[in-house]
Amino acid sequence: MDILQALIALIGVLVGSFFTILGIWMTNKANLKRFEMQLEHEKETNKVNLTRDRLEELYILSDQYFNALVSHQLPLRMVMKGEISFNDALDLHIEWGKEKNIDYQRLDMIIEMYFKELQEPYNEVLKIRDELNDISEGYKEQYKNGDYDGKKWLLLFQPKLEQLAQKTENFRNKLTELIKNI
Repeated sequence: MDILQALIALIGVLVGSFFTILGIWMTNKANLKRFEMQLEHEKETNKVNLTRDRLEELYILSDQYFNALVSHQLPLRMVMKGEISFNDALDLHIEWGKEKNIDYQRLDMIIEMYFKELQEPYNEVLKIRDELNDISEGYKEQYKNGDYDGKKWLLLFQPKLEQLAQKTENFRNKLTELIKNI
């Protein structure tokens, strides 16, 4: 009889141990699943925060850059209108350049690495910038040769300056849309 009782007790211990191990396994499985979900959520949250941070940084950098672009062009417009000399415009460029500390390379890098959808509107701004620089260079050559009349250059320059304002606004609108959609 002692053997039967011992056998029953052993079976009871084995059954109890089995259910204990089964319970621990199920708890661990549930905890692992919860942990994986938590990690995935944190990963997504970090990605959204990184994207938002980059967009906000891009907004500030692009705003500084676009303001510098316009500021750079305004003295040249004044020279073409005969309001100031080319030397005065260069002095203004130098003075404003001391105040501006814009990281153009970071602006380019953020667009290229994170926000390809902004590359086209950004390139449109750069294209107008280059066209304005070409006009300025043409007038500068004429100015060096002693012909200070900038009327014909101003007719080319002013519409491009207005296009620059439109293209920078287009870029800002697309950037703002991206920020709002996060």
